Amino acid sequence: MGGKKKKKKPWIYKFTRQIENRPPVDISPFVSSVQGKIGEHVQTTTQNIEQLQSQRLQLLQNALLNAVGSLQYNPYAERTKQAYQQVLQQKIEPLKETETQAISQYSAITPDVSKALRMTGAYQWAQKNPTSSKAKDITKYYGEAYESGMQFIDQTRGFLKDLGFEDNEIEEAIKPYTSLIEEGYRML
Repeated sequence: MGGKKKKKKPWIYKFTRQIENRPPVDISPFVSSVQGKIGEHVQTTTQNIEQLQSQRLQLLQNALLNAVGSLQYNPYAERTKQAYQQVLQQKIEPLKETETQAISQYSAITPDVSKALRMTGAYQWAQKNPTSSKAKDITKYYGEAYESGMQFIDQTRGFLKDLGFEDNEIEEAIKPYTSLIEEGYRML
């Protein structure tokens, strides 16, 4: 009675386990970049609206002085201030909502994205080393991860571009993600 011989799993399973067992990426630099850019937008928007409000109030004050010769009672000034505060809130709220949604979305998907981006790096390695014995398995099993990884990178670049990031700022902000691709590439 011979014992059953344990079937050896293909190397790709062990390699995939290595990728899955690695810790997810720390996205705090990415989050800080997003918060910083949105903070810049909030500050600029606030300054612009406050400047418009100040100009409008000055015009109103001059008009009232010319019309009645006194600023004892100026209900228009208070209404103007309230109107500009409302405009400011309408401009800033969407920015804050974008920030909150982006941070929660990117934080929630971090483990899956980390795995997919490492697989994307391995796939890129296979594309550059097509004659390697491992390239065929990687291309076969990681093609879908590659597609979703590249789609994620492209969508993230688009999101940052929409926030007003310049190309060099975008590349700096997404380093936590592109480093995962590089890591997957180096694992082979």
